Amino acid sequence: MKSKDRYFTPLGARISVSIEDAATLTGLSRSRIYELIDAGQVRSIHIGRRHLVLVSSLHELLGEHSESTHVDLAANNSVDA
Repeated sequence: MKSKDRYFTPLGARISVSIEDAATLTGLSRSRIYELIDAGQVRSIHIGRRHLVLVSSLHELLGEHSESTHVDLAANNSVDA
């Protein structure tokens, strides 16, 4: 019998994840992931019946939001000073 670990791919090495995994990784709901896909903010592909989200797209999405958060915090600090 083959071990399941043999087929395990670390997240950093994966180029795509399922909708469910994308939701888990980002802390967003599945519905929100679908909304982001429909809005063109997250890239996905269909292979047969599978709907996969590109991991690079999730990194880009979270990077954009973290940069805008830092900018907002910096703007708030300069106003208070």
